[in-house]
Amino acid sequence: MTCGIRRWSCRRSVRSSSGWRGRSAGLSSSTTSLRTDLELARQQITALRAERDQLKAALQRHLGQQLDQIAAADLVARVNELTRQHEELTTDGDTLRQEKATGR
Repeated sequence: MTCGIRRWSCRRSVRSSSGWRGRSAGLSSSTTSLRTDLELARQQITALRAERDQLKAALQRHLGQQLDQIAAADLVARVNELTRQHEELTTDGDTLRQEKATGR
């Protein structure tokens, strides 16, 4: 970005020091100047698209990690609940076997 600002201010100082008055004085930009500006714009667009793609990929990775953590937390909670239920049923089964063995 600084490069673009520097280039713009440099052009501005050259134009003002050379008496350049632009289109208001009936002068038009040269084809070479327009092509240069177009090429610079294309390069900047390419760089911005690459940056966008990198940020998008990073965001997708981050969201995927968050979803994995949420899913893992839910699974851990479910396993803990099933373990508790298993222990209760085992205890109830042992109690029933003891009652049956003693003849109650």
